[in-house]
Amino acid sequence: MNNEKWNEICFLLSENIRTDISESDFEQNVIQALRVLDWKEYSGDIEIRPSFQVGASNRITPDFVIKSSDNRKLFVIEIKQPNIPLNSKFQQQLFSYMRQLKLEYGILIGQGIQVFYDGNLAKQDDPILLETIKFTKDNEKGLKFVELFAKDSFNQDSLKSFTLSGLKKINRREEHKLLTKEIL
Repeated sequence: MNNEKWNEICFLLSENIRTDISESDFEQNVIQALRVLDWKEYSGDIEIRPSFQVGASNRITPDFVIKSSDNRKLFVIEIKQPNIPLNSKFQQQLFSYMRQLKLEYGILIGQGIQVFYDGNLAKQDDPILLETIKFTKDNEKGLKFVELFAKDSFNQDSLKSFTLSGLKKINRREEHKLLTKEIL
Protein backbone atom coordinates (compact mmCIF):
# COMPACT_ATOMS: atom_id res chain seq x y z
CA MET A 1 0.00 0.00 0.00
CA ASN A 2 2.77 2.48 0.96
CA ASN A 3 4.57 1.41 -2.20
CA GLU A 4 1.64 2.44 -4.37
CA LYS A 5 1.26 5.74 -2.51
CA TRP A 6 4.97 6.55 -2.85
CA ASN A 7 4.99 5.69 -6.55
CA GLU A 8 1.96 7.95 -7.09
CA ILE A 9 3.77 10.76 -5.24
CA CYS A 10 6.78 10.23 -7.54
CA PHE A 11 4.45 10.44 -10.53
CA LEU A 12 2.82 13.65 -9.28
CA LEU A 13 6.00 15.44 -8.14
CA SER A 14 8.53 14.26 -10.69
CA GLU A 15 7.49 12.10 -13.63
CA ASN A 16 4.34 13.98 -14.64
CA ILE A 17 5.56 17.59 -14.58
CA ARG A 18 7.03 19.96 -17.15
CA THR A 19 10.68 20.82 -16.57
CA ASP A 20 9.80 24.54 -16.48
CA ILE A 21 6.80 24.22 -14.12
CA SER A 22 6.19 27.32 -12.00
CA GLU A 23 6.18 27.14 -8.23
CA SER A 24 2.44 27.91 -8.10
CA ASP A 25 1.64 25.14 -10.61
CA PHE A 26 3.92 22.74 -8.72
CA GLU A 27 2.01 23.65 -5.56
CA GLN A 28 -1.12 22.08 -7.10
CA ASN A 29 0.84 18.84 -7.63
CA VAL A 30 1.99 18.94 -4.00
CA ILE A 31 -1.64 19.36 -2.90
CA GLN A 32 -2.48 16.23 -4.94
CA ALA A 33 0.45 14.39 -3.32
CA LEU A 34 -0.80 15.41 0.13
CA ARG A 35 -4.21 14.01 -0.85
CA VAL A 36 -2.48 10.68 -1.60
CA LEU A 37 -1.34 10.81 2.05
CA ASP A 38 -4.97 11.61 3.04
CA TRP A 39 -4.33 15.23 4.08
CA LYS A 40 -7.12 17.41 2.67
CA GLU A 41 -7.74 21.14 2.66
CA TYR A 42 -11.47 20.34 2.70
CA SER A 43 -11.11 18.57 6.07
CA GLY A 44 -9.06 21.41 7.55
CA ASP A 45 -5.85 19.33 7.51
CA ILE A 46 -3.96 21.75 5.26
CA GLU A 47 -3.63 25.49 5.56
CA ILE A 48 -2.40 26.92 2.26
CA ARG A 49 -0.21 30.02 2.59
CA PRO A 50 -1.53 30.97 6.02
CA SER A 51 -0.28 34.31 7.29
CA PHE A 52 1.03 34.56 10.86
CA GLN A 53 1.83 37.75 12.77
CA VAL A 54 5.46 37.92 13.95
CA GLY A 55 6.26 40.82 16.21
CA ALA A 56 4.57 44.17 15.80
CA SER A 57 4.75 44.61 12.04
CA ASN A 58 6.01 41.45 10.35
CA ARG A 59 4.21 38.42 8.96
CA ILE A 60 5.35 35.01 7.77
CA THR A 61 3.55 33.00 5.10
CA PRO A 62 4.68 29.38 4.76
CA ASP A 63 3.38 27.41 1.77
CA PHE A 64 1.55 24.78 3.86
CA VAL A 65 0.90 24.05 7.50
CA ILE A 66 -0.44 20.56 8.21
CA LYS A 67 -2.79 20.29 11.18
CA SER A 68 -4.35 17.57 13.31
CA SER A 69 -8.08 17.00 13.68
CA ASP A 70 -7.94 19.04 16.91
CA ASN A 71 -6.38 21.96 14.98
CA ARG A 72 -2.81 21.56 16.35
CA LYS A 73 -0.04 22.45 13.92
CA LEU A 74 1.94 19.26 13.12
CA PHE A 75 4.53 20.26 10.51
CA VAL A 76 5.26 22.91 7.91
CA ILE A 77 5.99 22.41 4.20
CA GLU A 78 7.94 24.76 1.95
CA ILE A 79 7.79 24.22 -1.82
CA LYS A 80 10.37 25.17 -4.44
CA GLN A 81 10.39 24.76 -8.21
CA PRO A 82 11.66 21.27 -9.00
CA ASN A 83 14.09 22.55 -11.64
CA ILE A 84 16.05 24.52 -9.01
CA PRO A 85 18.33 22.56 -6.63
CA LEU A 86 17.30 22.75 -2.96
CA ASN A 87 19.83 25.04 -1.29
CA SER A 88 20.64 26.54 2.09
CA LYS A 89 18.67 29.73 1.35
CA PHE A 90 15.51 27.65 0.93
CA GLN A 91 16.39 25.63 4.04
CA GLN A 92 16.83 28.84 6.08
CA GLN A 93 13.39 30.00 4.94
CA LEU A 94 11.89 26.71 6.15
CA PHE A 95 13.86 26.94 9.41
CA SER A 96 12.41 30.38 10.17
CA TYR A 97 8.87 29.01 9.68
CA MET A 98 9.65 26.04 11.93
CA ARG A 99 11.01 28.34 14.64
CA GLN A 100 8.27 30.95 14.44
CA LEU A 101 5.55 28.29 14.53
CA LYS A 102 7.41 26.24 17.18
CA LEU A 103 7.28 23.09 15.04
CA GLU A 104 9.76 20.23 15.37
CA TYR A 105 9.34 19.01 11.78
CA GLY A 106 9.62 20.79 8.46
CA ILE A 107 9.59 19.44 4.93
CA LEU A 108 11.20 21.06 1.90
CA ILE A 109 9.84 19.81 -1.45
CA GLY A 110 11.40 20.51 -4.85
CA GLN A 111 13.73 18.22 -6.80
CA GLY A 112 13.28 15.81 -3.93
CA ILE A 113 12.07 15.86 -0.35
CA GLN A 114 14.13 16.97 2.64
CA VAL A 115 12.88 16.27 6.16
CA PHE A 116 14.21 18.50 8.96
CA TYR A 117 13.99 18.23 12.73
CA ASP A 118 14.30 21.07 15.23
CA GLY A 119 13.66 19.91 18.76
CA ASN A 120 15.26 19.04 22.07
CA LEU A 121 16.66 15.70 20.82
CA ALA A 122 19.20 17.60 18.71
CA LYS A 123 22.23 19.19 20.30
CA GLN A 124 22.78 21.99 17.81
CA ASP A 125 21.37 25.38 16.91
CA ASP A 126 20.07 24.81 13.39
CA PRO A 127 17.48 22.23 12.46
CA ILE A 128 18.98 18.92 11.35
CA LEU A 129 18.47 17.35 7.95
CA LEU A 130 17.18 13.89 8.86
CA GLU A 131 16.58 12.57 5.37
CA THR A 132 16.87 13.48 1.70
CA ILE A 133 14.54 11.49 -0.52
CA LYS A 134 14.81 11.26 -4.30
CA PHE A 135 11.71 10.76 -6.41
CA THR A 136 12.49 7.23 -7.52
CA LYS A 137 9.89 4.46 -7.59
CA ASP A 138 9.98 1.87 -4.81
CA ASN A 139 12.54 3.99 -2.90
CA GLU A 140 12.89 2.64 0.68
CA LYS A 141 13.25 6.17 2.05
CA GLY A 142 10.09 7.15 0.18
CA LEU A 143 8.17 4.25 1.69
CA LYS A 144 9.34 5.33 5.14
CA PHE A 145 8.25 8.91 4.35
CA VAL A 146 4.74 7.66 3.46
CA GLU A 147 4.63 5.59 6.66
CA LEU A 148 5.65 8.58 8.79
CA PHE A 149 3.72 11.38 7.12
CA ALA A 150 0.48 9.75 5.92
CA LYS A 151 -2.46 11.05 7.93
CA ASP A 152 -3.71 7.65 9.09
CA SER A 153 -0.31 6.51 10.41
CA PHE A 154 1.04 9.89 11.58
CA ASN A 155 2.09 9.84 15.22
CA GLN A 156 4.71 11.53 17.36
CA ASP A 157 6.20 8.28 18.72
CA SER A 158 7.04 6.97 15.24
CA LEU A 159 8.53 10.33 14.31
CA LYS A 160 10.56 10.39 17.51
CA SER A 161 12.09 6.95 16.89
CA PHE A 162 12.78 7.89 13.23
CA THR A 163 14.47 11.07 14.49
CA LEU A 164 16.57 9.22 17.10
CA SER A 165 17.65 6.70 14.49
CA GLY A 166 18.59 9.53 12.09
CA LEU A 167 20.53 11.36 14.80
CA LYS A 168 22.45 8.15 15.64
CA LYS A 169 23.48 7.81 11.97
CA ILE A 170 24.61 11.44 11.90
CA ASN A 171 26.58 11.00 15.14
CA ARG A 172 28.23 7.81 13.84
CA ARG A 173 29.33 9.66 10.70
CA GLU A 174 30.74 12.51 12.81
CA GLU A 175 32.59 10.05 15.09
CA HIS A 176 33.95 8.24 12.03
CA LYS A 177 35.26 11.55 10.62
CA LEU A 178 36.91 12.42 13.93
CA LEU A 179 38.52 8.98 14.26
CA THR A 180 39.77 9.11 10.66
CA LYS A 181 41.21 12.56 11.30
CA GLU A 182 42.95 11.32 14.49
CA ILE A 183 44.37 8.25 12.75
CA LEU A 184 45.71 10.32 9.87
